[in-house]
Amino acid sequence: MLKVGVSNLKNDWESLDPDNERIDEYGLAVKESLTETVKAVIDILGMRPCEVLVRVSFGIDGSKQVAMKLAVRS
Repeated sequence: MLKVGVSNLKNDWESLDPDNERIDEYGLAVKESLTETVKAVIDILGMRPCEVLVRVSFGIDGSKQVAMKLAVRS
């Protein structure tokens, strides 16, 4: 991946062809909160929010099981 400045993620995301998109879903370990999960994923992937065109969605259930949906466009 190349580090590229992004001033408006939504516009840049929409300008890329959805045919060049990869989406995967992952089950993550039990976490206390979504904030803790976001920090862990950023740490693991070595990223900062909005550094590359990646969309990450998180969900957490009553037993604190976390799911992550990762979409990357290039």
